[in-house]
Amino acid sequence: MLDRDMRGFTLIETLVVVVIISALATMVVLSINVRSSDQGPEAHLIRVAQAIDAVCEKALFQAQVQAIEVSAQGVGWWDRSTSLSQPASMKSLVEWPKAWRVSLRVEGMTAPIAPSSGLDLSSAQLMCGVMGERNAFSLTLNNGDQQATLEMPASARPGHWTVRVDPS
Repeated sequence: MLDRDMRGFTLIETLVVVVIISALATMVVLSINVRSSDQGPEAHLIRVAQAIDAVCEKALFQAQVQAIEVSAQGVGWWDRSTSLSQPASMKSLVEWPKAWRVSLRVEGMTAPIAPSSGLDLSSAQLMCGVMGERNAFSLTLNNGDQQATLEMPASARPGHWTVRVDPS
């Protein structure tokens, strides 16, 4: 006979804990924003790729499209998760030094780079869909000494991106 005090966790309780841990992990990844100018373009692009993976997982988890903006200052994400009645707010993901040159190609076409981030939601160039789909894009950073390019295919699974480094 089973003792009522010796029962384990229910499936619902376990799932709630997993969801809370996933949400906290996403927030930690998105809040990490090292502003170090001594890191090269490759390190910045790896952080961009990881941040975009986290935002796209958030889109999948919340079943809500997420918008990402690349500007001359860095990469930001339009957070629409607070309330549908409130306007989206811009959250900085990764920033890079102002002297760096930035170029972006989305779906094979050159995309405009905003001079500053957070102008409005229409300035976002990248989207993460509710089914995990995303734009295919390549983002290039050049600091004068080194050039690095992040290539992310459409509907890439998290971690399926490449960073290529070329001397300037």
